Amino acid sequence: MKRDSLYWFGAVFLGLIACILLYTCLGYLLVRTHATFISAEMQIFAHFHMIPVVLPGDVYITSKLHLLGSSLFFGLTLGTFIAIIASILSIPIWIRKRVGVKFGMLTYVLLATIACILGYSKEMPVPSLFTGMLAPSFFFLPWWAIARHAVPQERQVTTWPVFFIIILLPGLVLLPGLNYTRVRDMMVSTPILRSLSRFYYDHTLLAAHVIKPIKYRTQNVIAIPPDTRVVAFSPPGTLWVRTAKPCSMNGIAFAVNQTRLNCPHVLVKDTTELNRDNELVDKASIALDFNRSIRRTIGTFLHGPELLVPLFLLGWISAILSRLYTTRGFAAIVLILAYYALFMPSLRGIYITRKVMHDPGLVHEYAISESREKRYACLVTHPERLNPSELKRLARDDNPGTRLNALIEMGRRHSSRFIPDLIRGARDPQLNVRTKACEALGVIGGKRALRELEEVLNTETNWYVRDYAYNAACRIRPIAAVVDAP
Repeated sequence: MKRDSLYWFGAVFLGLIACILLYTCLGYLLVRTHATFISAEMQIFAHFHMIPVVLPGDVYITSKLHLLGSSLFFGLTLGTFIAIIASILSIPIWIRKRVGVKFGMLTYVLLATIACILGYSKEMPVPSLFTGMLAPSFFFLPWWAIARHAVPQERQVTTWPVFFIIILLPGLVLLPGLNYTRVRDMMVSTPILRSLSRFYYDHTLLAAHVIKPIKYRTQNVIAIPPDTRVVAFSPPGTLWVRTAKPCSMNGIAFAVNQTRLNCPHVLVKDTTELNRDNELVDKASIALDFNRSIRRTIGTFLHGPELLVPLFLLGWISAILSRLYTTRGFAAIVLILAYYALFMPSLRGIYITRKVMHDPGLVHEYAISESREKRYACLVTHPERLNPSELKRLARDDNPGTRLNALIEMGRRHSSRFIPDLIRGARDPQLNVRTKACEALGVIGGKRALRELEEVLNTETNWYVRDYAYNAACRIRPIAAVVDAP
């Protein structure tokens, strides 16, 4: 008889939590370093009277609790990815029940090698390698604590796949109607998901700074030699500081010099004219990309393996329901019906969207409907058919997802008539709506739009919104400067 698969799910879950905690610790070391760097960088911007995207004393780069929240990004990606690989490697151990020392050591070394490669950081080589070497222990110790208690239960093993299909079915029905837009709008329109969305956007920029190449950061301070005469090309958001002592400045992305320095730098032969065709920033983005391996691992995880996580959770739920069905069949059926009921609003929304998609003539009727789903559907199917007055009305809708899409469509139309509505959107209580309003103002452009974006930068406290506003303002009037260090 085979061992009860429910124990395997429980063992893997504990191993997953342990790996998440381990890589959250590594993430904390990284984000703490970058938070200190960002604070110093923003102080330089403020000193030279340039608007900093991040306020030097922002709570999200000073509070240990918020740093921990940003660190969780690495735990939930790197840690989960390593745990998925460990879960696959654990299957032979589970089936064999007992393994020899050689097989166990081989499994440990293989997993540790994979973890060291996937989570390697040139910025912190020792902590990242140490974390990779610890990963197998963090997964298998709690895994073994449950696995050794697994008992045979033939009926549970044979019935859980049936429940898995039953649980998976609603997702398969919804999948053709789901896309990035609908998922994004669900995150801002559903109360519970809205809290998760807010947590994500509050912390994602600090975590992103760890893995983002220099050229893709919103603002950079670059130290250049004091005899530099011309900066041929200056990307928006760049502050070039002429200084004879670049390595003594905290907060510079890199220094430019003719000889090697003891801080991140790019070598040049001639310093009279710099950054022709953005060559310095491009070169630094490659040479100083210290967390490239981590970024690639996270990118790989988010483009496929992450889908295994909900499948694992559904499998575990199926195993629990299977066991419950053997003792309390009616209770299991009630839980399944309640689970199916959760999908009904989404199914109705997708039905309405498909209906208006195939019958564009319904757009104007839906735009003034009392149904939130219908008003939303007309915006995500045929927004180009809406007239300006309908679009303005939808920009004031009680559904944040509808407001957000209305503001996006206003930006696409490049019409200054929508600027008052976008200004109102830039003060919306929902941060995702504010970001799209700022983005649309940058697309439309003009002096009035620029004044509003500058006002947002002077009054907005949320880092994520300020980042959008800054990039939008740079689209209208690029912000960059060359200054001399005091």
